[in-house]
Amino acid sequence: MAHVDQRVRQKAQFALAERDINGFKVFQKILENQSVNQLAKIHAIWGLGQIAKKQPRFATPLLACLNETDPELLAQALKTLGELKYPLALDKVSPLSKHSSSRVKFYVAEALGKLGNESSIPVLLEIIKENNNQDLYIRHAAAYSLSKIAKDSDLAALSNSDNEALRTASIIALRRMKSEKLALFLNDKNQNLATDAARGIHDDLSIPGAFPTLISCLNDGQNRNEAFIRRALSAAQRLGDDISLQEVIKYAKSNPTNAALLTEAIAVLGTWAEPSVLDRVDGRFRGAVKRDVNTVKNTVKPYVDEFLKSDNLSVLTATTNLISYLQFTEYAKQLVGIYSNTTDSKLKVTILETLSVLKYDGFKNLIEEGLKSETAAIKTSSISLLPSLDVDPAAMREISKPITEKGSLGDKQKLIRSLSQMPFQTSKETLLELAEQRKAGSLDKELWLELSEAIEKTGDEVLKTLIAVKSTVENWMDAFIETLFGGNRNEGRRVFNNHAAAQCTRCHNVGDTEGSNVGPNLKGVGKRLSREKILESLIQPSNIIVPGYGSVSVVLTDGQEVTGLLSKETDEELFIQGSDAEPTKVVKTRIKTRENFPSSMPAMGDLMTKREIRDLIEYLSVQ
Repeated sequence: MAHVDQRVRQKAQFALAERDINGFKVFQKILENQSVNQLAKIHAIWGLGQIAKKQPRFATPLLACLNETDPELLAQALKTLGELKYPLALDKVSPLSKHSSSRVKFYVAEALGKLGNESSIPVLLEIIKENNNQDLYIRHAAAYSLSKIAKDSDLAALSNSDNEALRTASIIALRRMKSEKLALFLNDKNQNLATDAARGIHDDLSIPGAFPTLISCLNDGQNRNEAFIRRALSAAQRLGDDISLQEVIKYAKSNPTNAALLTEAIAVLGTWAEPSVLDRVDGRFRGAVKRDVNTVKNTVKPYVDEFLKSDNLSVLTATTNLISYLQFTEYAKQLVGIYSNTTDSKLKVTILETLSVLKYDGFKNLIEEGLKSETAAIKTSSISLLPSLDVDPAAMREISKPITEKGSLGDKQKLIRSLSQMPFQTSKETLLELAEQRKAGSLDKELWLELSEAIEKTGDEVLKTLIAVKSTVENWMDAFIETLFGGNRNEGRRVFNNHAAAQCTRCHNVGDTEGSNVGPNLKGVGKRLSREKILESLIQPSNIIVPGYGSVSVVLTDGQEVTGLLSKETDEELFIQGSDAEPTKVVKTRIKTRENFPSSMPAMGDLMTKREIRDLIEYLSVQ
């Protein structure tokens, strides 16, 4: 029990604990011997705790430990007696609340809660007052114990206390108890404590019964902080009754000085009928909710004009989204006016998206104007919204022409993706023109995959034939030629780090990034290998062996066979490490046949989509 190795001490403790009375006698003897070292006594305390769980009478020697001068022995005895819930310890535990050791005070506070006697409440309150929020561990232990033995009404009464430490501990305890009386602290004179009460009511599993009180604080005239108001707004949306809806409207009408909170209030109104399944504040899954949208529309509509008069861009953006969610078609012309007068691209994009939802009559003209915009965000949005236009094929071809002729590669890719979402009769002429360019070899290689995906989606055999590529086992690259160019570097990084099937980082890393050294480091691979070679290493991994990471077998012109790990390769020679101390040097001109042993890396063509492969190639090619 006094061995220097903890493993030995612990095994001895467990072995003695299994011997019941005989083990008890050994533990008792150790605790009574003043010359035994501290570690042996700690294990004896733990051992007695093990025995006393089965036979509580064996806990008696632990009471004597409460007279120890060693703070650590005191702490361990308190911890063990608390876990045993040994009632005879109560009278000896309480006086230790005045001990000079913070660690002892912590275990006193915790033990009193586990012993479960209401007579300990005054002691716990005194610990909290004396600690005065200095040691957070002691405060939390005392609050935890209060939540076990105190009545919520007694803790709620402390909302009127002048002692801030007591109010803080009461909030913590009531939150643990899921008590609606926590709402009494929402008007605490300390705004931070009031916000903690709001967190306790709203966050995590919440206390729904206290929601109405929290919501009523929206319009109580007090200067609440942003964390508080966001929770009150979220609680209102989650509760979803008429009173809560009116409280949010009233708050939004009061035009708070904090534009972010007004924006949040309007966003809450807009999504009231069908809120997100994720909580607006802490992101916890709350489940799907659907409410009568007409009731919400009738209640909110009288205030939309006022919101649209704001000169704050965030408020206007939130109001535009509200109009979209609730489909207030009567505000389309007002939005067009705002669109014409604002220079903010984010607001313009939001208005375009909303007008698309509202099916505004003049939407086609706005899109054509947007396609000519020099602002990238507006142009991109206009391209993405093309599928919402109801136009004939010839008109769509004319609309698309400026992009196909003069647009950037990114714009062209987005255009083709948009064409794939349109009715085939609308996109047919534009896709046919692009397919003919592909056949003639004049279409940018970066667009091949988009065009292939779009045509595949149409199912049209004429278009498929125009871009068809004959692929054979020997010429496998033809089937993946579309993946060489046009990828997204950032998406490629995501594929490399997070693809569930490929799991690239199990074998590779890039420079000093997280990953593995089982396979070669890919830092600088884009300088060592062409895009074609990178593609080959992904689709036919056994074709390319990186020295040090694969085996090879060669038969020389004189019939000699050499097999082993490929340690180095140059244009003229191979260095093969076999059973000899030094690698065998083989001149390539002497090689009759060469066989690379199969790579342990799976063929990525079976695990990734072509788009993922293209993105990965783009990422690796710039490393």
